[in-house]
Amino acid sequence: MEEAKTSNAAEPMIPKRRFDEINLQMKNAKQRVIELESLNAKLLLLQKQAEQLREKHEKAEETIRVKEIFVEAGLCRKEYQELVELITQEKKPDTEELAKAIAEVIESQKNKKEN
Repeated sequence: MEEAKTSNAAEPMIPKRRFDEINLQMKNAKQRVIELESLNAKLLLLQKQAEQLREKHEKAEETIRVKEIFVEAGLCRKEYQELVELITQEKKPDTEELAKAIAEVIESQKNKKEN
């Protein structure tokens, strides 16, 4: 027992006031970490939403540019709509499918000119 008293006595004692001060700082720091983690999660969500909106906007701009090209070439909406969908789709369009759609439009244009 005396060994325990001796080893405890050799350790420096921290005044209660200082202990309470440090303890309060730790509690405040932990709370601030929780708040910052929550804000970070919200920020990441907002960044993801902004990226999705940016991609959606870019896709819409691309679709408009493609439609303008077809309109300038003299095609009507009915003729170019399928092409626009194939050209602007997320995945790479099937080459054969795209070629067939283009051939249909060319054929339609030839028929218009002949009539």
